[in-house]
Parts: sequence; C-alpha cells; structure tokens
Amino acid sequence: MKLITEYTQNQLSYSISEAKNGTKQTFLEGVFMQAENKNKNGRIYTREVLTKAVDKFVNEQVITGSEVGELNHPDGPSINLDKVSHRITELQWDGNNVMGKALILDTPMGQIVKGLVEYKGRMHVHFGEPVTTEFDNADQLAAEVDRQILSHYRLFPSHIIAWQMQGNKDKTVLATLKQQWPNENWLEAETRFQSQVATIPSIHRQIAIDAYAAPVDNQLAQQTQSQES
Repeated sequence: MKLITEYTQNQLSYSISEAKNGTKQTFLEGVFMQAENKNKNGRIYTREVLTKAVDKFVNEQVITGSEVGELNHPDGPSINLDKVSHRITELQWDGNNVMGKALILDTPMGQIVKGLVEYKGRMHVHFGEPVTTEFDNADQLAAEVDRQILSHYRLFPSHIIAWQMQGNKDKTVLATLKQQWPNENWLEAETRFQSQVATIPSIHRQIAIDAYAAPVDNQLAQQTQSQES
C-alpha cells in the first residue's frame, strides 16, 4: 500500500493510501477510547475493565471485519446501517489510550467524511457591496447584481488555461491574468488540466473548455465596459 497524503490535528488524523489495485483508501486514526479518564458520557473506565472489553471487541468484531460505525454517535446500542460511514481495522493500546484506525467506506455517510477530510481544491468567498441605490425597475437591479458578481469573480488557473486553449489570445492579457497566481506552476497546472479535459468524451470536450473559459470572457468584458463608462 502506498501512502499518498497524511494530516494530523490534535488527537485525530487522516491518511490517504493507494491500494495494490490502484484505488484510494481513506483512513481516520486517533484516540478511540481512554482508560482512567472521564469520557464524554461522564464515565471513567479503569484500565483493567477497558482491557477486557477491548480484547473481546477486537477478537469478535475487528479481526472479523464486522465492526462498522456511524458518522455521528448512534442514538442507541444498535448501528443504523443507513448511517454507516467507516469500518474499524485496528485497535491497540498506547499508555491509557486505545489508538484506533478506521477505513472510510464508500457509503453515503462515508462520502461525507471523505468530503470533509480529502483535498477539495481551492475555494474563494467574496461578499459584494450592499445594494443601497434605488432602481427604477428589476432589470436595473439585476444588472447591478451581475456587475458585482462578474467584477468580483475569482478566476482560478483552470479558467485561465481554458481561455488560453481557445486560441488566438492576446499574450499581454494572458500574462496579466496569470499574475493573479504568481506562485502557480503553470506548466504543471496546464498538464493537469489538459489531462482532465482528455477524459471528457471528444464530442463534449470543447463545451467543457468553453464553460471553464466563460468567466474570463465575462470579467474582461466587464472591465472593458467599466473603462468605457
């Protein structure tokens, strides 16, 4: 198994590994139980009591691969199968801590966990200026909303690369656009984006490129309009 990425924070960490068949597997690791310490239910289990419970649990559930868990704490002792998100694969003692490792499953709830911990790309949030002007009609208000959306839209490297792939682009404008991401490895970004585009059926490929490039055209048009007004 090949380790792809690993992240640790406080008592919980996650790692993404590549199995022999090439598929990615996401694991959560950390403190699953503690002895001699009050838990969130207000109980304290001695090391002796918890050791017996852990040994029994490992032999009957973990080793057999039958121990699964919910995304949140279950309401009762029974597991709701429609909420299962992971399967515990390891439990071992480290001092008074029971360190565990759980494989995130490809279930609906498991996908939520993966969405929380795995890489999601880059995001940008921008809040526009409050609209305080009184407009004569709804069309004028819509035009102002569109203006703010287009002028504040964050262009990502994928947008700029798609715009470049359309061909016949002004090199000066392209260089200015790329300055928005001064630390970007553009050769690597272009290779990655072109590889992703290549997976799209050829009949739809140009549609996808145009869709990615559209925000660039919209923003450039907005800038031109602002300069002329």
